[in-house]
Amino acid sequence: MRRDDEGRSDDEPVGQTANPSSDGLNSTNNEAPPIQLLVRVGDNLPRVTPPGYAVATDLLAELLDGIDRPHAFAPPDRHTGLCRICGATATLTFEHIPPSSAGNDRRARSSPGLPLLTSDQPLNFPKTGWTPAQRGVGGYVLCKPCNEFVGQRYILEYGQLAAALRKQVDGAFAALGHAVGGLDLDLAGWALGDVARAGLVTVMDVAVHDRLLRRYPELTNVVRQPGTPLPSTLRLGLTVVLGTRARLSSPVCQADPDGCVVFSEAALAPFSWTLSFLEPGLRSLPHTADVSEWLHHGQNHRPIHAQLKLPVGAVVSPTPGDYRPASLIEANLPTDR
Repeated sequence: MRRDDEGRSDDEPVGQTANPSSDGLNSTNNEAPPIQLLVRVGDNLPRVTPPGYAVATDLLAELLDGIDRPHAFAPPDRHTGLCRICGATATLTFEHIPPSSAGNDRRARSSPGLPLLTSDQPLNFPKTGWTPAQRGVGGYVLCKPCNEFVGQRYILEYGQLAAALRKQVDGAFAALGHAVGGLDLDLAGWALGDVARAGLVTVMDVAVHDRLLRRYPELTNVVRQPGTPLPSTLRLGLTVVLGTRARLSSPVCQADPDGCVVFSEAALAPFSWTLSFLEPGLRSLPHTADVSEWLHHGQNHRPIHAQLKLPVGAVVSPTPGDYRPASLIEANLPTDR
């Protein structure tokens, strides 16, 4: 059986961690709230309100409005809905999240995030409760014109850069015998604006209905009019990731005594794309490189100087934004006393 460069067989499914609703990708159970606060028992942490908490909760209430309705998050079936790029009501087409040109073209298994987040073995993919995805990780989220526009303009460059990064990461691993913590890259000659727009589409794809566009309508032009910058309160982040799992998340909040981070994520090796919301009082997601400036480049613009240090992590945890290796996660799991 042939295996790819990450050790995954052709018919071995990718584990997809999806939006943490209580009953699947498209929660319609009105008895259980789709957003739940998880508190680990026994931590003895002080109950303090972190900075930015009120801003984060108000923002999430807006971005996640309607998450308990059908077809809210990466819907797996064809339907008439709201395009995540232009906001038009249309019969939506299937979009690979992230693009199939980066290796997302194999059968996958999809699981909602909440059972994994609350499991005493969160790194083990569940034996039951998952659904098959024969075409790879994705959903019916784009109208046909937007899907074709992105495919024709941006996807080829995206796939070529993904292949080049895979080769470089594998080379570093072979030389050192372990994964590297970061890569110093010379990206001169790559159409970085096109790559970033394809990456931005992946995190727009995991929005709830059109709620992201309602708050930030400029995002349509960022995708469809190359060179248009992001709104000033948004940040596009990029991390090189290892592993065979995908992790998709609509906007979520990470809160600690230092503050709150609100972000969405679409991750599958070799890229994890994140969109951080930098409303006043909120912080940016750590362990990501800010590539928002790439969006200023026009289509097929290839800079002669482009240096970037990209962090490298793993996608093994069900927790959005967690790039720790399995060994470190397991070492920090709570144990029975």
